[in-house]
Amino acid sequence: MFGKRVSFRVLMKYVLRYKDYGVAIVVNLYDKEMKFLLRFLLWRTLVITLVAVAPVVMSVVSFVTFMSVPGNVLLPNVIFTSLSLFNLLRLPLTIVPMLIGVLVQLVVSLQRFSQLFLEEERPEDSIPLVSKGKEAQNVPILQLSDGMFCNFDIQ
Repeated sequence: MFGKRVSFRVLMKYVLRYKDYGVAIVVNLYDKEMKFLLRFLLWRTLVITLVAVAPVVMSVVSFVTFMSVPGNVLLPNVIFTSLSLFNLLRLPLTIVPMLIGVLVQLVVSLQRFSQLFLEEERPEDSIPLVSKGKEAQNVPILQLSDGMFCNFDIQ
């Protein structure tokens, strides 16, 4: 992750050699994104660890609670039945936190798509044109001509 960051900075400095201000803005945004991703990964690791530890903690707490009530004795049939039931609960306890995370990402994605689709279309004359001298020619900045494209249809 940090190797890409260094190569990105070197690339930006060579490509935009005379645009120090622009490079500073892009690198600042990139640094913010990296900090956000690092925080996101740390929280994700914490959640995954808690999800992995939860069934074991649940079993231990249940057995301690069972033993703290006077008159209860842990017998093999109680222990094995409880362990098999806790093992059945392990999958739902693992899936629910992941499902919540996916639903949050879904809501955010839908909001972004709705903002994108509700934007007004740009008029055709707002496309920047190449300008030479005082007059702007009616030529787009980027134009493909005589292009060859690969077809990846599997037959």
